[in-house]
Amino acid sequence: DIYNGDRIQYSYSVIMIGDVNGDGYVNVFDVTQVYNASNGLAELDGDYYVAASYLDSQAGLGVYDYQAIVNKALS
Repeated sequence: DIYNGDRIQYSYSVIMIGDVNGDGYVNVFDVTQVYNASNGLAELDGDYYVAASYLDSQAGLGVYDYQAIVNKALS
């Protein structure tokens, strides 16, 4: 957050593509969440959805995002 006096002037979120749980790493926990979301078993929203849905450079969450996050987690 950037403050002007005691008020928040601007607020930013830093998103690591693929880090859908916000722990700073891309790992099996992120893979599981993207798998569940891409198969309708769970929902990702806000920054977490953004972190997951642009793995394949396309808007929306799908199987290619899942594959991309598996590859990223294993690298």
